[in-house]
Amino acid sequence: MDRIHLIVGNSRDYHAVAVQWAIRRMGHEAIIWDGLAADPHGQMSIAYENMSPLRLGPRLFNTFGSVWFRRQIPFQPIGSVHPDARSFLIQELTDAHLSFCASVESMSNFVIGGQRTRCASSKSYQLRIAQELGFKIPRTLISNNYADVMAFTKGAERLLVKHFAPHYFISRSTGAVRAVGPSVIRSEHLSPEKVEVCPCIYQEYIDKIYELRVTVIGSQIYTARLSSNVGELIDWRPAFGSARLDVEPFKLDRATDSRIRQLMARLNLPYGCIDIAVDRSGENIFLEINPGGQFLFIEEKIKEFPLLRAFASMLIAQSCDFQVNIDGRMPIDIDEFELSPEFDEWRVAYDKNASKNPKFVTFVE
Repeated sequence: MDRIHLIVGNSRDYHAVAVQWAIRRMGHEAIIWDGLAADPHGQMSIAYENMSPLRLGPRLFNTFGSVWFRRQIPFQPIGSVHPDARSFLIQELTDAHLSFCASVESMSNFVIGGQRTRCASSKSYQLRIAQELGFKIPRTLISNNYADVMAFTKGAERLLVKHFAPHYFISRSTGAVRAVGPSVIRSEHLSPEKVEVCPCIYQEYIDKIYELRVTVIGSQIYTARLSSNVGELIDWRPAFGSARLDVEPFKLDRATDSRIRQLMARLNLPYGCIDIAVDRSGENIFLEINPGGQFLFIEEKIKEFPLLRAFASMLIAQSCDFQVNIDGRMPIDIDEFELSPEFDEWRVAYDKNASKNPKFVTFVE
């Protein structure tokens, strides 16, 4: 039997469950690991002699074909524990999760995510490498020094302020969830108290006509053009899923295609989602790459992009060089997935958790 493919994430994540379904539909085995927990399915053992090296729940493993570190949950909610020991236990669980990840990487032929993405996920590092490869990037400052920030704002009518990672706030009184996204501000909105509390990413505001979402799956590149039909496009994410945003296929020019392939090689990434802005002059401006970005929302809008099949094919091939075989007799796409019993099971679990926990919200990354 072929080696099992492992998804380190959680079984309530749409992407994880869809990819597991696709791998199984293509005749291979995949499992999802939900993280450490006291219950039998969350127990782990790493052995070094006289046993199989790794236990995940009730199963023992010697090797994996591929591993995809999706949305990792290091550990499940902690049960009854003395308050004085809680911080110690959290640190121990976090470190144990890192040991698990290192072991899994060493046991796998092909890895997406994991340790290699730590440096590649750095916004400042991405921008530096992209610039070295010939991409134009926005004028950028990462700082919490008020004098440096104010000097940076001189001559800029509007600034874009960005955060380092996806985040959201929850109202304690209403339970309403608000996502943190890029904000357009003016220099007069800044004060030492606001700037010095935490470094932010400050960039010149780009008057763009559209954005490109470039999904790189191994050697395959799929590009979508995202444009607003109701005015300027600051950030396409809040508008996604509405009639305000148009999504259509786009063909990259040869130079940009080449730079993207060089970028993936320099960052040592087999997979990533790249955001590129196109300004009024038609120039491509690199914004960022997300090594763990979502991609199935693009397939939902552009049915001819076989993103689910391509991603599953790469994991099965355990290589960036793979063939996406489109077999009409056995469709593997999100429409077919959403007709499956696996989707029905996911939907029930998702609805149950969403109703119990206001934090259980999915944002496009």
